[in-house]
Amino acid sequence: MFRFKTRRKRTYINSRVQGRFLFRVAAYWLTYHAVLWHGLFVYRYAQVRMTTTEATPFTPVSSVYWQFCTDYAPLLMCSVLIMPLFMLDFVRLTHRIVGPLVRSSNALQSLMEGKRVQHIEFRKGDLLTEFQTRLNDFLAFYDEQQHARSPQPARRASIQPMSETQAEVLEAVLTPTAMVAEPASV
Repeated sequence: MFRFKTRRKRTYINSRVQGRFLFRVAAYWLTYHAVLWHGLFVYRYAQVRMTTTEATPFTPVSSVYWQFCTDYAPLLMCSVLIMPLFMLDFVRLTHRIVGPLVRSSNALQSLMEGKRVQHIEFRKGDLLTEFQTRLNDFLAFYDEQQHARSPQPARRASIQPMSETQAEVLEAVLTPTAMVAEPASV
């Protein structure tokens, strides 16, 4: 029979694993940009303070911060616009890990239901290829163990020629005998 490989259409398939990865990456992304933003501001503020002389008036921190925000707004906008692309790529990357785990989990479920699983093949580009090799080795071992435990069908005994005595007995049983005369009534 033909076995068609179904291509998985969803890339976000395990919210527990992929969701945690995405949350962690989003937290790193936000932390990185907050540190970068404020690091740039501290650098800008230091520049403003170093250029301040006795002749120039004191500039409050808030006005320096708002001027900094207007100057570097394109940097902030680019980082916000690139975030969805970054997260989508990360979902695809995690799918290359979670997809094989789901495939392996389904194979183990089939084994528990008593079905036979011969070989698992991950998609091209999936990660965890070492796991695939180990799992296929286990499936081969498990198949051998199941085959050894299953009862073997009874073999027919080989036919041997009959001896002359056996042939005579068989012939006597199979040939019709003459009717035995009934005793005459007196």
